[in-house]
Amino acid sequence: RFAWYLAWMIAAAALLFLAPVVAVLGFFALTVVHWGLGDLDATASSTGSRTARFAAISGRGLLVLGVAFAVSPVAAWSPFALLIGENAATSAGSTDTRVMGIIAVTVGGIATIAWIRHRWRHGERREALHDVFETILVAAAIGLTDPLFGIGAYFLSTHSFRHSLRLASTPEVLPEGFNGGSLVRRLAWVHLLSLPLLVPTLGMLLGWCWIQFGGFGVDDLTATMLGFFLITTLPHHLLGCRLPRVRTR
Repeated sequence: RFAWYLAWMIAAAALLFLAPVVAVLGFFALTVVHWGLGDLDATASSTGSRTARFAAISGRGLLVLGVAFAVSPVAAWSPFALLIGENAATSAGSTDTRVMGIIAVTVGGIATIAWIRHRWRHGERREALHDVFETILVAAAIGLTDPLFGIGAYFLSTHSFRHSLRLASTPEVLPEGFNGGSLVRRLAWVHLLSLPLLVPTLGMLLGWCWIQFGGFGVDDLTATMLGFFLITTLPHHLLGCRLPRVRTR
C-alpha cells in the first residue's frame, strides 16, 4: 500500500544526493504550495475562482518562507547549507537570499491581501478578519524571533494542528465508535496511529545524523530534520490530496 509513497521518498533522496541545491529549491517551492493549501483547506469550504484559490495558497506559503529569508537570510539558510555542505554566509550572500526573501514577502503580501479582500467581498467578513490576525501573528512570530523557531512555532501550532484536525474529522481514519466522539479522543487516536511509523523514523533520523555529522548537536539535528522533511514532503502532500474533503471547524 505504501510502495508509491516509498518510491517518491527514494526519488527525493536521490535528488538530494545528486543535485542538492536543486532539491532544496524544489523543496521550498513545494513547501509554499503545501502550507498554503493546508491552511486553505482548513479555513475555507469554498474558494470561488481559481485566481482566489491561487492567491490564498501562494500568499500564505510565500509569507511564511519569505519573512524568514528577508529578515534573517543567513540564519534561515544555515541548516540547509549544513545539510548540503556549503558555507551559510557565503552561499546566502552570493545568491541574494535577502532580496529573494523580500520579493517573496511582497508577492505573498499582495496575494494575501487579494484573498482577504475576496473573502470580505463575498460575505465572509469574520473569516477575513481571522485571516488578517493570523497572518500578522505568523509573520510576527517568524520576523521577531529566530526564523527557524518562528517557522517551527507556525508548523506545530497551525499547520500540523490543522492536519491533525482534518484526520480526526475523516471517518475513514477512525475506527467504529469514534465518529462523533470527543475531539480529544479522536486526536489521541490519530496520534496513536502514527507510532508505528514514528519510532522507526526516529531511529533512522538519529542514524542519518550520526553518519553525516558524527554527533547529535542541535544544528546537526536541525539539518537532519529538514532533510527528512525534504524527502517526505512530496509523498506527504500527495497523500493529503487523496483524503476526502471535510470541514474541520
